[in-house]
Amino acid sequence: MTDTIKEFRDGIFALRTRRFGTVAELMIEALYNLNRSQNQFHDRYDDINNSRIEIKFSTVMKENEARISYRNLVDQMR
Repeated sequence: MTDTIKEFRDGIFALRTRRFGTVAELMIEALYNLNRSQNQFHDRYDDINNSRIEIKFSTVMKENEARISYRNLVDQMR
């Protein structure tokens, strides 16, 4: 994997919630030649099959080595 691809991958996983979802939607739109949604009830539209498309993605976070306790609660949130 090249440094550019690693940087791109790490940048995607650093995004949070809606921004991550938007990146995923744009990639799927390009890969499958989809169109923008017709309203707020779906993510993209397939003009060829006349189908509404819903796109779902999720991230996997790295496990934190330290367990949260009463003693370290504030420190763990930094």
